[in-house]
Amino acid sequence: MIIKEFNYSKIKALGIDERYLSQDQIDQITSRFSSSWKHKTIGYSVEKRPVYSWTWGQGPQKLLMWSQMHGNESTTTRGLLDLMCLLDQDTEWTRQIYSLCTICVIPVLNPDGAHAYTRSNAAGIDLNRDAQDLSQPESILLRSLYEDWSPSFCFNLHDQRTIYNVGNDQVPATMSFLAPAADEQLTVPEHRAKAMQVIVDINEWLQSYIPQGVGRYDDAYNINCVGDTFQTLGTPTILFEAGHYPDDYQRTNTRALVCLSLYTAINSICFDLFVYQDIDQYLAIPQNEKKYVDVLIKNPYRINSAWKPGQALAITLEEKLIGGSVSWLPTTPLVVEENAFWGLKTYDVLLAQEHLLLQTKTDIWSVIQKSFN
Repeated sequence: MIIKEFNYSKIKALGIDERYLSQDQIDQITSRFSSSWKHKTIGYSVEKRPVYSWTWGQGPQKLLMWSQMHGNESTTTRGLLDLMCLLDQDTEWTRQIYSLCTICVIPVLNPDGAHAYTRSNAAGIDLNRDAQDLSQPESILLRSLYEDWSPSFCFNLHDQRTIYNVGNDQVPATMSFLAPAADEQLTVPEHRAKAMQVIVDINEWLQSYIPQGVGRYDDAYNINCVGDTFQTLGTPTILFEAGHYPDDYQRTNTRALVCLSLYTAINSICFDLFVYQDIDQYLAIPQNEKKYVDVLIKNPYRINSAWKPGQALAITLEEKLIGGSVSWLPTTPLVVEENAFWGLKTYDVLLAQEHLLLQTKTDIWSVIQKSFN
């Protein structure tokens, strides 16, 4: 067994540091890949944009990975491109992995949504709720590839919102995982247990980088979701959710952790490391909770008598594609009890400096926008 040291700085794909990721940027990276990567157009989206797959390796373990089925979730796509750059290097480790597994990657399943930076596809359908209806061409492409390819493991790659924390702790859920349910009873057949065991391996590595920053996603069964469907069909499936790292709305650090997680999963599967893990360790990973807001303004009554002592303003940010870049715009604040939420950024009007910044409601929005853009 050979596991090379993970040196992210040497494999990071260049030129994709921002949340918005265009197909031209992807093409610039993949155009430099060696012939070990096999490129194929597997079909077209609603608006007739091509959907590409990339295949690498010749081994018996078959790993199917897809990203950006939600078009505004690009962090895992960027981490996946980093992984592809790593696999394209000629090292002792990659040569051994090449002989142990075959990896098929769909970097962007929803190119129309990625172009417009929307969750849904061009027909307004959430592809991750279309696993049974198969009403969209992108859904049909993924299902057809799954059936033709018969993968050993599936990796369903997503971003999650900034609102999530880990368990009861005031720690952002920077990375979250799920071995989706295979039935309504949430039983743990052998193939689902394998997915859980791989997640345990990933979590052990990540704790060195984000202590307590790994969460477990809700496993309520929904057969309309792609991961639940593939798990129901008997394939070990792992959901990745790339979340918030402190002060990193571009998710540069999270992207690196996605790459590390994928690298760890490949090692775990190819070298059978996961078989030594206990599913109880998976169940011990704290579940995600929703205790964060992007901005929390404490004691707003000091600038407006409409609010009362003990109340706070909880503000979430909405991502908007403006001029080819993503901006974060504050939504209408909710009036909440001061201790109901934590803020990723917190302003306390009782502090003199922040009182001056937040003297009027108009200034509140100005300060918030400058904080995130």
